[in-house]
Amino acid sequence: AFALSGVIAGAAGSLLALFVGYISPDLFTIDQSVQVLTMALLGGMTSLLGAIVGAAAVQALAELLRDFSEYQLIAYGVAIVIVVTVLPDGLVGGLRRLAGAVGGRRA
Repeated sequence: AFALSGVIAGAAGSLLALFVGYISPDLFTIDQSVQVLTMALLGGMTSLLGAIVGAAAVQALAELLRDFSEYQLIAYGVAIVIVVTVLPDGLVGGLRRLAGAVGGRRA
């Protein structure tokens, strides 16, 4: 898993270099780090579906806050606090737990 994630990260880095034309530490800001952390925590870190759901949710949040870009980090922080306290397994884990509870009631 570690080697596969390294391959994927290396491929992503080389594609970024091709797209931008150069690589510099200035390309990677704290905003991007917080955004990636929010994606992982929001969707859930235990499944691939969680990563997809987290990325979609954060991108939707970014689009909703496009006109208020100075408040995006605050919104990400609030989302992280809510998800960690209410749904520690992320949105996908919470939905699985809810589906298990509903399925258990029917039986």
